[in-house]
Amino acid sequence: AQASFTFSSETLITGGPYELRVSAVNVAGAGPTSQTSTLPTVPAAITDATVTAVGDQSMTATFAVPANGGSAITGYTIEYSTDGGSTWVVDDDAFTLEFSGSTGTYSTTYLTNGTTYSGRVSSTNAVGTSSVSNVVTVTPMTVPGAPTGLAAMAPAAPDVSLSWFAPIETGGS
Repeated sequence: AQASFTFSSETLITGGPYELRVSAVNVAGAGPTSQTSTLPTVPAAITDATVTAVGDQSMTATFAVPANGGSAITGYTIEYSTDGGSTWVVDDDAFTLEFSGSTGTYSTTYLTNGTTYSGRVSSTNAVGTSSVSNVVTVTPMTVPGAPTGLAAMAPAAPDVSLSWFAPIETGGS
């Protein structure tokens, strides 16, 4: 009957990568080595996050799904900052994260027009969480509302004078 053996180490540095193999030893010497087994690592960092659309209270960004480090990716964390990256908040609002082939697409419609947002993403597997992606920046906006109170006066022909109130909704700019 074959015996099963376990080896533990507390000296490996997190993140590896490590390729492991073993061989049996007896009084006659060492036998051939086993096949190589690669120790899983955290996923690779996403390096190509790109904003693809910005609109009224909304934005869409894409990224290439990173290498999983030998362990399936179990989730993604989207973070945003509204102070230029001094503080980051995990996006817990409703958003859409879809995948097509090796591309991930993040979409949200819960932004405030005129506010500049910086965003980044990281991925997680059973080993841990990747480094954060490159930072993307957006400022959502829309067209302004209509001016109000338009009044025309003709002080002297052919001149005309117009007055109005600025729209309440600026569209975010």
